[in-house]
Amino acid sequence: MAPQIPEKMLAAQVVERDRQYCANVGGYLGVTRDAFFAENEVVDGGEADLKAGEAVALVGVGGGLGHLGVQFAKALGLHVIAIDARDEGLQLAKESGADTTIDARQGKNEVIGQTAAALSAAVTKRHGVLVQIAQPTNVSVPYGELIFRGIRIHGSFTGSVEECRKILNIVSKNNIKVKTKPFNCIKEAPKAVEFAHSGKMQGKPVILIDHEAIEIQKRSGLKMI
Repeated sequence: MAPQIPEKMLAAQVVERDRQYCANVGGYLGVTRDAFFAENEVVDGGEADLKAGEAVALVGVGGGLGHLGVQFAKALGLHVIAIDARDEGLQLAKESGADTTIDARQGKNEVIGQTAAALSAAVTKRHGVLVQIAQPTNVSVPYGELIFRGIRIHGSFTGSVEECRKILNIVSKNNIKVKTKPFNCIKEAPKAVEFAHSGKMQGKPVILIDHEAIEIQKRSGLKMI
C-alpha cells in the first residue's frame, strides 16, 4: 500500500486531478503511490483536441496500447487510421475496428526508414498534435516537422481519476476488449518476453498464475473484457 499522504497534499491532489508529475500530488504513481495498468489510460480530446468525425492516426497498433487505442478512438466517434509494420499488427487493427490500415513497410523510403515518432510526425497534419505514449530511450523527430510544419508534441502517461471513470464507462458501453497471449506460470516468463520481442505478438502477453481462480471466474457467468 502507498504511504499516508498529509491532508494538505490530499487537498492539492484533488485540485490537480492526480497528475503524475505535479509536485503536489503526494508522490509518483506506481512508485510511492498505488497505480494502475497501462490499459487503463486513454488519450482523448483533452490531449489532441479531436472531435467526433475527425481522423486520428495511430502508429504501432498491434501491441497492448495500440489495439486498445483503436477501440477507444472508435468509441469516441473518430475515423481511425492504423499504421504498423507487421502483418500481425495490421490484422489486429482491423479486428479492433480501424477504418483504414497502412503498412509502414510500403511507401516513401525516407519516411519508412525513420523512427516511429518521425513517422507519426510525417502523417500529422500541419499544426497538428503528436501524442507520445510509448517509452523508447529517445524520441527523434526531424526539426523540419517542428519548425516548418508546426507539429506539436505532447507526452501522456497517466490520467486523472475523472478520466479513469470516463474510461471505465467507455469500456462498459462499447464492449472494449484486451487481446492477450497466455503463458503458463512464472517458468514461461522468459518465453513470453522472447515472443513479445519476436514481432509476432498481438496485444499483451499474460502470465497465468492461479488457474483455479480462472476456472472460478469462468463458472461465475460474469462477462469479462
